[in-house]
Amino acid sequence: MNKKRELAWLIKEIVRPRLPQIKEGLNSCLRQVSEDNESIFKLPLTSHKSEMLKGTISRQNYKIVGLNISIRAKSFNGGTPYDLKLKTTKKPILIRQLLDCHDRIYNAVSSIDKALEAPEVAPLVFLSYIERLSQHICAAKLALDKPNPAYIFPEYRTPSAKFEPEMPQQMSLDFFVNNSELTADFQSLKHVTKKPWCTMLSRRDRLSFADHVRAQISKDRSKSVHQIIADEYQRLLDWEKRRSGIEKTNHLNEAKSPGQNTNSSTSFGSTLKSMFVSTGDISLSTLLKSASKYLEQSITYVDNQNDPYVVHILEKCEMVTSDPILLSLSIKLDSLEKVVRRIHENLKNCS
Repeated sequence: MNKKRELAWLIKEIVRPRLPQIKEGLNSCLRQVSEDNESIFKLPLTSHKSEMLKGTISRQNYKIVGLNISIRAKSFNGGTPYDLKLKTTKKPILIRQLLDCHDRIYNAVSSIDKALEAPEVAPLVFLSYIERLSQHICAAKLALDKPNPAYIFPEYRTPSAKFEPEMPQQMSLDFFVNNSELTADFQSLKHVTKKPWCTMLSRRDRLSFADHVRAQISKDRSKSVHQIIADEYQRLLDWEKRRSGIEKTNHLNEAKSPGQNTNSSTSFGSTLKSMFVSTGDISLSTLLKSASKYLEQSITYVDNQNDPYVVHILEKCEMVTSDPILLSLSIKLDSLEKVVRRIHENLKNCS
């Protein structure tokens, strides 16, 4: 039997009959994270390493619909307990990994439907459906293994208005799935106001001076760290002087503009004075002394108004809950992935 005929036989006699069973397994997984599933699971949150956080969390499909936690951290709220709960009047918090998992499973089911709906499809086209099926199941399983960086600190901030009281700016609280466990991650934050490290070079790109210098250090290995810091600091000062010059020119023009009292020197004099006031720029030697600390610890985050700013992490604590449904979902997806991968490998060997 040549390979082409062998592949056609394998598809017809072995693979096709197994697809409905695989589809049923996927649909069973899909129901666990589908919006139609209204079951609510109330679970305890515990910290393995400290008593910093305690509480409960309620999950419904891919949403957090209830939360009650107590935070007790030395660096937060003066070390006194701080209670936080989810507002019932606000929309639930989405666990975006579970949404991703749902979409990947849905796409996997669609791949099976396409394969089953075309009985006369060419073997190589059928093989492409199985390949996509394998990829979708793998992606669904990976969504439960670790969070996408775009979904957590420092790329994302959970909306503060969802909590009661409103979540303070000096903390972050993320919800994600890690190794099939539902996780809440708390961090106590300190707003960095030390120049130039807190200077935002681009608010749109959330790029601080500290971010920029770190990137230059990674990019240019031919220069010493001190030389890179010195060069970038000088560029920053030049940039700020140019920007300040434009602003001062505008102030001068406003001071001379028609309709104002030109006999009074108050406005014009204050503008001139501002041009010669010291900017408070620190010396290079002072900058270099503190550089290591700020380069290692500075992180660009967003405040409650979604504006970027620089923070240091003072304390952090991760709470996990063993969600039996998510664990079961992960085990089922792992089993289905192995089955489909073997089918795909067998088909490839015959193609």
